[in-house]
Amino acid sequence: MTDSAIPTLQGRHHVLDRFELALVGLVVFLSPMNYLRVDSFYLTFGDVAGFMAFFLILATGRLPLRPLGPATPVWLASFLLMISGLLIGSFVNGDPVAGTTIALQYSYSLILLPVLICARPYAQIVLLAKIFVLSITVIMIFGIFWLEFGDLTNWRLVSPSGRLRSLIERENGAATMCGLAVTFLVWLTLTGRWSRLTGAVLAVPIVYGLLLTGSNTGLAVATVGVGSVIFFSGSFVLFSIGLVLVSLIAATTYFWGDLFLPDVFQRRVFAAIQQGDLNQAGTFSDRWFLIREAMDIANSHVLIGLGADQHRLISAHGAPVHNTYLLMLTEGGLLSLVGLVGLLASGLYLGWLSLRQGGYMRGVMTLTIILLYMLLLNAFAHFYARFWIIPLALALGISASVFFDRSPHLERRMR
Repeated sequence: MTDSAIPTLQGRHHVLDRFELALVGLVVFLSPMNYLRVDSFYLTFGDVAGFMAFFLILATGRLPLRPLGPATPVWLASFLLMISGLLIGSFVNGDPVAGTTIALQYSYSLILLPVLICARPYAQIVLLAKIFVLSITVIMIFGIFWLEFGDLTNWRLVSPSGRLRSLIERENGAATMCGLAVTFLVWLTLTGRWSRLTGAVLAVPIVYGLLLTGSNTGLAVATVGVGSVIFFSGSFVLFSIGLVLVSLIAATTYFWGDLFLPDVFQRRVFAAIQQGDLNQAGTFSDRWFLIREAMDIANSHVLIGLGADQHRLISAHGAPVHNTYLLMLTEGGLLSLVGLVGLLASGLYLGWLSLRQGGYMRGVMTLTIILLYMLLLNAFAHFYARFWIIPLALALGISASVFFDRSPHLERRMR
């Protein structure tokens, strides 16, 4: 090969790298838009972009074998345990087709998406985190517009009770994504990746969209997430200012919230807080019934579960328990539950490694998101939907980037 050919090859690789990053950016942007999918089976527009990016990585021979750095073996082993439990239960007690389908869905979400997102230098991960925040901003702006001018009988975008679902199609899911997006937004602002003005402007539609979902879960995620990032930032002044602002906002809302809060938020959240009656904030009795029912089922299916997607078929309410830990135990047995816990543990391990390697704020962000997911999984069922995994993969990638930035070999592979 002549010397003159080398710059040409380098230029082609550079173009391919930029195209691949653009495709992954499109994955991050479209994946929360659950509305944009095929009706016959669960395939989203973001998935199409994801497969294109994956095939491009394969074609160029740059498939990362350790996308989560030192935590990769723990993550993969945990994934195999979780999926094995679901498949065993499906083939022994349940439906092999349903088990295989859900296993493939989890494989895309928990393996392919981290491969696409996590194995990147810090600058690229930050760019993808910004795209995620912008995606949720666009989704909330669209939802706000739809509530004002759209068809309110479209229950994919608005619930029958008037709660905003927007393109995520689930009110609690939309609220949770708002809470996570605000957490990312505050982290990006504190680390100087976005200006305070930009942060404030983007926060407005996200927070207002969160209020329109009327979700206690989303409000709790935003409060804990933002509070954690600010508290562990190490700035006493910033934490003090934040505490004063939160106190003022809370007091103003408590005494005069009925003057400016959206009606749906007042009905489901504000009234429950004022009257101290949590039953007004959601169907806690139904959820508690499903939890007790799942615990009874789990007692007889500890080793071999019911099989994937089978809990709802035998439930008296015809619905899966809204607790991922219990759902994994009932459908996949102890093997799946251990695998799920292992996935979360590998995220904690990665964040802790980042703290030790000098990426303090990176580790803080990863640990914050993982802790939020540990709490959130107590309120949701299966989590292979793409909008659940994108913020999780970004949080893992933020800490994994410490190792990619410090390893010339790994960085060259991503260029």
